[in-house]
Amino acid sequence: EITCRDWSSDVCSSDLYRLMNHLKFAHIATNIGDLRTLVIHPASTIYIHSTEEMMHAAGVYDDLIRVSVGIEDADDLIADFTQAIKHADEEAE
Repeated sequence: EITCRDWSSDVCSSDLYRLMNHLKFAHIATNIGDLRTLVIHPASTIYIHSTEEMMHAAGVYDDLIRVSVGIEDADDLIADFTQAIKHADEEAE
């Protein structure tokens, strides 16, 4: 489980972290090239030392989650993201 305090940045979007924490199939990771589905918050990881201008030029914003889709069944992934969004929304209320 991740929280805003886990990142060495002032970038923090609790809703994004809440959503990623509820995923069951997707793994929170910074590597790519895996067979598993991976998620990452680029603004607070791989772009942590970039300026806001550089990030925006690359299409990276604070509210972006990068998803690298693996070999899991598409229906399982859709269901996983659906339930994660539902749980994150419920917790935000």
